[in-house]
Amino acid sequence: MRYLIITLFFLSVLNLKAQILEKQVIGSTGDTNTAGGMTLTATAGELSVETKTGSFTLTEGFHQGFADENVAIKNISIDVEYSLFPNPSSYFINVKLDLSETISGEMQIINALGKTVLATQYFSGTAVNTKFDISRLTNGVYFLNIVFENKETEQISFIKN
Repeated sequence: MRYLIITLFFLSVLNLKAQILEKQVIGSTGDTNTAGGMTLTATAGELSVETKTGSFTLTEGFHQGFADENVAIKNISIDVEYSLFPNPSSYFINVKLDLSETISGEMQIINALGKTVLATQYFSGTAVNTKFDISRLTNGVYFLNIVFENKETEQISFIKN
């Protein structure tokens, strides 16, 4: 009788199913921003938990889907020499562009979350000198996006202190 009870106990333990932790992410916070023809999606995630019972699966949380996308890297056909100074800076930055041909475009300052924090400045020509007032920005890392009329881009990082 004792062997029967022990056997039944072990068989019942083997059939029990509990929560299973899997490597899945739910976005508890995040944002999607589009600027200059580019889209940046950022989430801060946490684990989700699955409970399996029979043929049903209950998932607590939201799943973030996986996309199988190819990323293409293309060379910019315009020869660009640029400088951003001073870096780091507290009050303003100067941006100087020397282009191989006359072209138009826009410049914008984007924060680490991908949000445009300073208005776009348009330019046209082969030599561009622009000054941005960054005194109202909070301290941190920012990106200057330069988007040319043919949608090719350059990105320069700088520090606001």
